[in-house]
Amino acid sequence: MADLTLTSANVSPSSNAVMISGIAAVAIGAGQTVYEDTASLDSLGRAEFKLYDANASTPTAIASGIRGIAANSAGIDQPLNVVISDPAFTHGLAGVTKGDVLIASATAGAIAPVADLASGWRPAVVMIATSATVAVVQIAQNTTAK
Repeated sequence: MADLTLTSANVSPSSNAVMISGIAAVAIGAGQTVYEDTASLDSLGRAEFKLYDANASTPTAIASGIRGIAANSAGIDQPLNVVISDPAFTHGLAGVTKGDVLIASATAGAIAPVADLASGWRPAVVMIATSATVAVVQIAQNTTAK
């Protein structure tokens, strides 16, 4: 399979979502996976968010690991809210069915079905679908490559 198609306009965290906020270092769309880059700091000295890549080769991305899913779209140096857990996250992904386990992809920011996990990727479960449009977000990652 390929990465799942994302419609950012359809992404919506539930009222029970746990989120963190910060600044985007790159353009990020709602629903994309992100990590905190400690080598890129905002004006307050906080790590900025960049798109997560499951087979990234940069030491900061590897050490940081995935942080969550963007709750909103943000341009460079714009505020970003990141979902780190949510019992009822509207994910905006096409082709998802109840029970699907979704992981961070080797395409920066993208999400893929668990069947796509390949050698060299750092496995990161992002969510498990409870329906075609809603999923439980709970990040679980191993920073050691498969």
